[in-house]
Amino acid sequence: MELALTYVQPRKDVKSLAKEMISKFGRLKQVFDADTEELKQVKRISDYSARFLLFLKKFVSLYLSLDIKEKDILTSPENVKDYLISILSGESRKILRNNIKCKK
Repeated sequence: MELALTYVQPRKDVKSLAKEMISKFGRLKQVFDADTEELKQVKRISDYSARFLLFLKKFVSLYLSLDIKEKDILTSPENVKDYLISILSGESRKILRNNIKCKK
């Protein structure tokens, strides 16, 4: 978290800010799953900082999804489920319910 924050707040001590964000959201995953407005509620997080953190999450997700596709490991329902969870992590449940229909 600290490293990511140094890119949007250079030459500033961001350790306390990183700790505050982890404390507010619970874990690092929840920080990256938060939307722009939730992130901006943290003091010292600007619109630019919030958008950078969201970009970083999407960039890493894209990289990981490309790696999965190249390795052709989507060979079982469990692997497909893990892949979808990784690329859709943080999306609102409403969006997921409206776009994914599963048979039970």
